[in-house]
Amino acid sequence: MCAFFAWTNCTATAAEDEVGHREVAGDSSQTPPRGSTGRIAEPMRAEDINMLSDALYKKMKPDVVQLVVGLLEPFVGRLDATLRGPGRSTAARPSGGSSASGVDDGAGPAAGIGNAASSNEAKVRPVVREELDAYEERRQRAVVEQQEKLVKSTTDAVEAGMSKFFEEKPVELMTDEEIQKAALASLPTKSIQQHHGPVLNECIKMLMEDDRYKGDDLTASFPLSSPLYETLVNEAFSKIVLGIVQRVYRANGELPQEKQPHIFKGKDHIVPNAMDRVDRAVVNFTRNCLRDLRCKTRRSAVRMYLYYFLNNEGSVKLLFPDAQKPAVADGAGADYFAVEMELLASCSGLLPVGDIPAPRHDSDAPAGFPLAGVHKVVRTRTLYQIASTILAKLVREPYTFDPEVVFSIADTLHGVLVDPNTSWTEMQLKDAVEINETGIWALLLPSKEVRKDASRFVQALTDKEKNVILAKQREDSRAARTPAGGAAGESGVTPASD
Repeated sequence: MCAFFAWTNCTATAAEDEVGHREVAGDSSQTPPRGSTGRIAEPMRAEDINMLSDALYKKMKPDVVQLVVGLLEPFVGRLDATLRGPGRSTAARPSGGSSASGVDDGAGPAAGIGNAASSNEAKVRPVVREELDAYEERRQRAVVEQQEKLVKSTTDAVEAGMSKFFEEKPVELMTDEEIQKAALASLPTKSIQQHHGPVLNECIKMLMEDDRYKGDDLTASFPLSSPLYETLVNEAFSKIVLGIVQRVYRANGELPQEKQPHIFKGKDHIVPNAMDRVDRAVVNFTRNCLRDLRCKTRRSAVRMYLYYFLNNEGSVKLLFPDAQKPAVADGAGADYFAVEMELLASCSGLLPVGDIPAPRHDSDAPAGFPLAGVHKVVRTRTLYQIASTILAKLVREPYTFDPEVVFSIADTLHGVLVDPNTSWTEMQLKDAVEINETGIWALLLPSKEVRKDASRFVQALTDKEKNVILAKQREDSRAARTPAGGAAGESGVTPASD
């Protein structure tokens, strides 16, 4: 369409130029063209009009004319004036005759354009106006929406910055509850666990050098959460907690001031004898985080080792009681730490109590099957392996403890086994926490409900033990079919196949 308008303007201008420069004698009533000196311009020749009309007709299709005729009305008037020639007006033109050039005004493409303008103007103009109004409405609506988005984004940014400013209440004006909440939000449990391993590793080394803790480097990680008990165990555990907080503060101090949590602004170390409210909140929160780990570790300690001290159905002993204590570097595979565990087990882990049979369970083997009932099994482990597992359970996060630390904990477990005093197996935990001594092994025990669940886990036959029982049954079956004093082939009895 743009090409059409450009071509039409160029064509009309060329026609005007050609007509303006062609001087012929004519009617004196005609108005001289602008810039002339009284001479009358000759009207366009018939061949020029036909050439221009044919060119316009080829460029304009009827359906396009009908759609845009309302918009082309000013241009049609200009074109009509051009075709009539300079100095001729509509009023001076006869209503039904021919022009000076002899062209019939009622026929040809130019007349078609005029007729289209007259007949379709009333139809096209409202449609075009409606589309223009709709476009203008959409444009204004888009501008309003863009303005609203800009206002909202700016407002949100300002509110976010201001809300942070107003929410960061000065620590001095915070209540204890607000401080605890802020510390909890700024110190995730995972961060505490990440620092637990290195701190525990160093604290156990310190206990190894303290004569008060000789023979017990393990119970320091298993006191109750309350710090009110002034015992050796709580003293050691408090050092572990403070060591973790110290590392947390040190990591906080390495951050730029603007990136430090508001509650920890400017904190890069802790002074145990001059703790403020934030320090106390962080210390209490750290103690509580470690409490959950102790509960889970106690369960694992029963499953791996302590069960055999607590139940008559099980027993544990050193495989090599006369073995000498090895060097630290040789502790992992030393005979000194090898133990043998004997117990009664079943498929479900449930055992009879006295004359009362064990409750039936879906995992029990059918009656008469080799795995049915209760079986005596023997398990062998090393205290060094058990010590390594307990340490891993305590810290949760992957950490490699120094060999001397694992060796020290394994030696503590060795001391539990050789200690003739077994009264700790009957001691209540509430009584154990008040004893200001080391070697209170009752601190390692979970609640009775947890012990019951852990005992059933220990008493369940493993897949390896089930395979051993089935293999032994097959051997016994073959032996029963073999005549005494001869081989199976000699008596003609075929041994049972696997």
